[in-house]
Amino acid sequence: LATCRELARDGVAIDRVSEDEILALLSAVEAGRAAKEAIPDLLTELARTAGEGTGRPQERVDAAIEKVAPTVSQADVEAIVRRIVTEREAFARERGMGALGPLMGVVMQELRGSVDGRVISETLRRELKRLLT
Repeated sequence: LATCRELARDGVAIDRVSEDEILALLSAVEAGRAAKEAIPDLLTELARTAGEGTGRPQERVDAAIEKVAPTVSQADVEAIVRRIVTEREAFARERGMGALGPLMGVVMQELRGSVDGRVISETLRRELKRLLT
């Protein structure tokens, strides 16, 4: 609800998003088809495209996910994390596991809500441990 209020304050016509669409969106997040970090962007897309076509709520949510936050495979997440850690290897070695937070921000920025933060954190933690041992 706080997210909806914030979006409304930012000028998003959140009232154009139906309750069924919100429930379908939350179900998609719970099922792992979208990251919770993508919810504001997905709600914005649903509000922007409200009234276009006659899609059912689940179809509209699926289309929004595909446009705003396409699913990224675990292999792609690992490759992106590995690349970012390699690019910042000196920083990672200097800070050790303390580099986790700053590197997490870099990875999250690149993946933009396409992957749950918990998955990114676990992958990044494994990659840092591999580098530091």
